[in-house]
Amino acid sequence: MLVPDQGIERQGGSATGGGAVSSLEAVDILVESGVRATRSDAAAWLIHAGIEANTAMFTSVYETVVEIRRLREVACNQAQQAMRPDGAFPASKLSRDEGAQPIRPEPPRP
Repeated sequence: MLVPDQGIERQGGSATGGGAVSSLEAVDILVESGVRATRSDAAAWLIHAGIEANTAMFTSVYETVVEIRRLREVACNQAQQAMRPDGAFPASKLSRDEGAQPIRPEPPRP
């Protein structure tokens, strides 16, 4: 059984006492058994299997990424329209008249 961040659960015991097979061990098992010819091929095969097993999740995430890309394009277009020909942003009438503070990014959280 595939367990995120823990690898594949071993069936029964082993010389190392059972537990989870790491991703690297899974790749090596596929190569050593002859199921895949190289580690690169085994890794690609496992990635493909993981994607196929989670198609619904990837479809949902893809739809979100499409929306993020669209919103980024909208934001970039809005910023371009707001810039002066020299590339600077004009001072906002709102900020001068109503005492609005400029937006400052928050510092990164630890």
